[in-house]
Amino acid sequence: MEPLSNSNNVQRPADLLHDKRYCSSIESIARELAVPIDDVVARYQSTLATLAPRATVTDYIAILVEKKVKALYRTGYRNLQAPRVAA
Repeated sequence: MEPLSNSNNVQRPADLLHDKRYCSSIESIARELAVPIDDVVARYQSTLATLAPRATVTDYIAILVEKKVKALYRTGYRNLQAPRVAA
């Protein structure tokens, strides 16, 4: 399995949509919660950057990030401004 992004090598938002590990998860969140995909990508990338460095088993990181992002939206995080991500 390829190494995950770390603090020195964080994937750019556009890269997440081309990475098969994350693309379907991002699209699913956007479709299921009727949220613009750009917002989902920004939140997903931010959450991935937070969780990946602490992950000891990386096989399930996409599932964990998806659950966390969905929970953020469902608990009212939707109304907050999406995090700014360097392109």
